[in-house]
Amino acid sequence: PQKDIYKRLKEKNIPVISEVELAYTETDSPFIVITGTNGKTTTTTLASLILSADFDAPVCGNIGVPPTKLLDKKYDFLVCEMSSYQCELSKTIKPFIACFLNWSENHIDWHNGLENYFNAKASLFALHKAPAFAVFNGADEKVSAFAEKYPYDKFVFAKETDKNCCYEKDGKLYFKYRKEPEEIIEIKDIPLVGEHNVQNVMVGIIIAKLCDVDNEKIRERIMSFKAVEHRIEYVGTDGKHKFYNDSKSTTTEATIVALRAFPNKA
Repeated sequence: PQKDIYKRLKEKNIPVISEVELAYTETDSPFIVITGTNGKTTTTTLASLILSADFDAPVCGNIGVPPTKLLDKKYDFLVCEMSSYQCELSKTIKPFIACFLNWSENHIDWHNGLENYFNAKASLFALHKAPAFAVFNGADEKVSAFAEKYPYDKFVFAKETDKNCCYEKDGKLYFKYRKEPEEIIEIKDIPLVGEHNVQNVMVGIIIAKLCDVDNEKIRERIMSFKAVEHRIEYVGTDGKHKFYNDSKSTTTEATIVALRAFPNKA
């Protein structure tokens, strides 16, 4: 945004919008949006897989499939990964569900500051375009503080609350919405490694439950899910060591999260 072309467009009052925003204005398909610093692709892919048990819900957005390529028909849902750039340049998008996974330092060069980076992602929840349901990470200090001030319908994951949450207890994941908690899956049955991936699964559960997917279908789809390529992806063993491809850890924070996925391992 600091480049001359942006400045010239602004001077001439020419709006600049994201490709996601363009698609949103051209389709009636409801958007389910996932943003955050880490875990977006895994969560987007998992959510689409679970929803596909009952719905036509392809992935799109920052994951590599432009939503403008999906304007040929009406889908039940478009499961859209959104980067901070796309969030900032999407002024009117109003998702059915919007998820804020986490936040850590990144993309300061583009946003010209940490707060600007956070605010870009938070803009997805601006009051004039508030989603029907907002989903926030209760274990992320920055995101949780933002969620506390959010005035509309919201869910929290990775933290047990009085209502509207998905959380871990006694080795199981539970979902709670306007009634007693429902047990969804045991942690040992989740094929992904790492606490961060357990959180990603919680988001997938919330999305699926809000779309009325049956609990057994949710469990089956989670158990069949394989790590997305380059994201703590198991690639093989030499008999003594297991090898994982995590080449998408392009920041220090992402690498630390990946290493923590293997506790007590030398």
